[in-house]
Amino acid sequence: GGAAGADGSVRKPSSGVGAFVSGSSVRIPSGHLKEFVVIAGGGNAAHVLVAELAKEGHDVRLYAPFADEAEKFKAGLASNGGAVDCTMRGKVVSRGAPSVVSKDPADAAKG
Repeated sequence: GGAAGADGSVRKPSSGVGAFVSGSSVRIPSGHLKEFVVIAGGGNAAHVLVAELAKEGHDVRLYAPFADEAEKFKAGLASNGGAVDCTMRGKVVSRGAPSVVSKDPADAAKG
């Protein structure tokens, strides 16, 4: 697990490569090449991470294994212009789209 900072951020141990989450921003540590990011699950956190990481230019892929979760996520994307919007107080603060949404982990991690 990570450690919570005084500013409310969550940081992964320095021995691993992880995303730093602080407030409404997500950033990949500099110096680490990322070909793509796979997000597991289709819940609220996945929606936020898809929007934030894709907005920052990362190739984001969603692995949504439960029941019809992937199909529902795809339908939501289709009804919203192909992207996920994160809003705060009625204003869109982040928008982005995954390049892959799949129930199959091999599809989501295919390079």
